[in-house]
Amino acid sequence: MAASDPAGLCRHLNAQGSRYVLIGGHAVGANGYPRATRDADLLLAPGEENWRRTLAA
Repeated sequence: MAASDPAGLCRHLNAQGSRYVLIGGHAVGANGYPRATRDADLLLAPGEENWRRTLAA
């Protein structure tokens, strides 16, 4: 998975059952607002089990 592939990242996280929100430039662009920056940040739901699932992805 390439760093420039936020959809691939989301597929991996979803497959593990991770609870998250994608924020940053990729999220803004996915909603139809072009941005010069292409950063992808994640906001994770709290909890040790969710963090473990996220790291497993």
